[in-house]
Amino acid sequence: STPLLAAGPSSLQVSPDVALDFAGQGQVGGTERAPRIAWRTGHLRATVTPNRGIDLRVTTPEAEVRVVGTIFSVDRDALGTRVAVETGRVEVRCVDGSRRHVEPGQVAWCEPGSAAGSLARARALQSAGAELPDVLAALSAGASMGGPAAVQVEIRWVRAEVLRQRGRQAAALRAAAEALEAGAGHRVADFEALLASP
Repeated sequence: STPLLAAGPSSLQVSPDVALDFAGQGQVGGTERAPRIAWRTGHLRATVTPNRGIDLRVTTPEAEVRVVGTIFSVDRDALGTRVAVETGRVEVRCVDGSRRHVEPGQVAWCEPGSAAGSLARARALQSAGAELPDVLAALSAGASMGGPAAVQVEIRWVRAEVLRQRGRQAAALRAAAEALEAGAGHRVADFEALLASP
């Protein structure tokens, strides 16, 4: 496969019927009739000539986008994968099993499918000043996915921290106490300090 690495905006003509404009990182593989793009991060815009039998697929850690003739974009960051269609129609399959068709002017989101990805989403939402329920929903999603103990400890820590920062002291103290019971790993001292704070 050919790496797509760009510090700034770049273009690549994958085949006579598929053109890419991108600023980010990914790889192109597959064939001229069935290109496969593994997109890791940043913005990707694909232009596919309609009615030529092209089976283009773009995959991210959260989604697979299938298209036969359209102009669409894929953006991937800590919040997940966003697919927007300019012309034509694409099918988006998220790792959670959901599937939808996206038409011109529509946008589809696929959220992270791992505990670490959900933690990164929660932190990005928190940094962007998102509503508390949105941040907590991302943390709850990550907690329900299991995964490495260190990631689960960090999810518990961010939950307690965001509750404290948003003025929900009683809820933050409950979250810290629950975290110590569940296993606080490398964050034991942090949770104990939070419980000791006025």
